[in-house]
Amino acid sequence: MKKEKIIPLWKLGLFIILLWILSTVLIKYFFPDWAVSATFGDTFGAINSLFSGLALAGIIYTIYLQKTELSLQREELKYTREELKRTADAQELSNKMMTEQLRINNMPFLQHGTKHQDSSFTQKNSDILVLPEKFDLNISNRSNNEAYDIDCFLILPINSNKYEPDYFVDNFIKEEYKERARIRINKSIYLTSGENYYFTEEIVCDYLPQKKEISISLKDYQIEFDNFNLMIQYRDILNNNYYQMSTFEKNVNYENSYIQTIIEPKIPRVNERFYFASSKNKIPNEIDFIFERFIHSIPNDWFLGVEKNIYKNNWVMKNLNNY
Repeated sequence: MKKEKIIPLWKLGLFIILLWILSTVLIKYFFPDWAVSATFGDTFGAINSLFSGLALAGIIYTIYLQKTELSLQREELKYTREELKRTADAQELSNKMMTEQLRINNMPFLQHGTKHQDSSFTQKNSDILVLPEKFDLNISNRSNNEAYDIDCFLILPINSNKYEPDYFVDNFIKEEYKERARIRINKSIYLTSGENYYFTEEIVCDYLPQKKEISISLKDYQIEFDNFNLMIQYRDILNNNYYQMSTFEKNVNYENSYIQTIIEPKIPRVNERFYFASSKNKIPNEIDFIFERFIHSIPNDWFLGVEKNIYKNNWVMKNLNNY
């Protein structure tokens, strides 16, 4: 392709100056009388006006073309921005899907159930989990992924009609915790309209491999309770934090036994790690009432005969049955 030649600006300027000088010389040569030259020059006035008008029209038209070009450029930039945004949104969605797929592939699935300590106990209905008063609480890893930082809270209600608060404090609580226990009991009773107050037991485990379970032998409490909650949270290898909550209620069809009635959510949900001792928690709505009960409950190590932080060793890791 032949390259188009462009005349340099300085050459064009030099040509115009030379043409201007030449015109002066020619006018002087052909019209030596200045009066005649002036008369002759006046005859070009209309032509000068015409060319001036044409020049002005050319400038206006040039400005219009520039305006149109700028408008087209702005429209093109708008389409370019929209396309870039669509590309960025698609890339972000793709990254989210890849991240979510990676999370699902590494998600542990912990199942919490129970086992009666008395081997003679039989469960007539295999579709429900029966939880006798003397039981082992089993938290099993049914997935092929490791779980970390397992944190479990048993929240057990005490019926204020069965166990009058002052009697409960005087007979079950250590001396140094009695006043604090009374404050928490009064708050719990207020929240439950005079029906229940609560105590808690916490179980922690740093690491739960696949096809393993934590077996927690719960104490034979001298207190009878009609229901209780289990709240559990744990992490995967990517540091995502999951939580689930279960509710167990006394089964009227089996003496001294409980059935698991609620699991919420059905699939463990991702949430920021929360700590009941902190005021900056983002508590999921479905366990908000658990949180309220917990912060006004009595820790297990306030009980007579219970060592502080004994829960940390209150579990045994076992291989899962049928694996």
